[in-house]
Amino acid sequence: MLRPRKSQKCENKPPLPSGASSLRMSEEDKQSITDNGNVEYFDIPAVHLHLKNCLLDNGDIHLDSYLEAYKELVKFCNLLGNVFKFVKEEIESKSEILLQLKSQNVEEFRTLKGMVNYEMESGLLNKKEYTSGCRTLLRLHWGLDFIRTFLKRVHGMDQDDKISTVGREVYHNTLGRHHAWYIRFGASTAMCLLPSKKVLIDTICGGQLESAIVDEMPHMLQTADEVYTRTETEGLKFSVKSSIARSNQRRERATNIFGENDHT
Repeated sequence: MLRPRKSQKCENKPPLPSGASSLRMSEEDKQSITDNGNVEYFDIPAVHLHLKNCLLDNGDIHLDSYLEAYKELVKFCNLLGNVFKFVKEEIESKSEILLQLKSQNVEEFRTLKGMVNYEMESGLLNKKEYTSGCRTLLRLHWGLDFIRTFLKRVHGMDQDDKISTVGREVYHNTLGRHHAWYIRFGASTAMCLLPSKKVLIDTICGGQLESAIVDEMPHMLQTADEVYTRTETEGLKFSVKSSIARSNQRRERATNIFGENDHT
């Protein structure tokens, strides 16, 4: 079985802090990178189709199609085992919350703008006993930023290039900015297990034709960029994002009380 060689930067890591030991990789987890059993492969054309269907003519985002795209992104994360487990679990939990909210308010949650307007006008955005769809979707939005940026970087690499360094860089520049320090630590350690580009593509895409992957990936990523940009600029209004930012600042101050200094 092919196993990724250790990168020098990944060696001599300090022991995991207390409370983060569950993020350490077992031998079984390491094997999951190249041993997928009967798990469904990542369907790039399907992701592309769902992302295209997100983009409504009026500049809005269709939430059903948005969540369907994330079902495929979960497959991508699942195929990499514990390497992307933290992303997979975030997508699954936040998608489930949005589905529950949609079932209770079908029309209001049909589109992104409809959801934002409904929660803002109803004063629900920061209501303690209410789980906000806007705040929940923002977490999915961060996940899309990480996955699209990661795949974009990988797509431009040579087949035999190791992608562990790229994985860590992309994570820290995107999703890692919103994670607590112990999650960042565990995620960085997990990224050391990422193999070469060739092994990664074989793992996530299985028997799909190489030409289909090469031809479809850039178009899918371009559409993912459009969905991300539209969500960022049109759907999630400044008041929503600033509310989340204030919450994150309070969380960071709380962790700093315990001596955390890592802001990478």
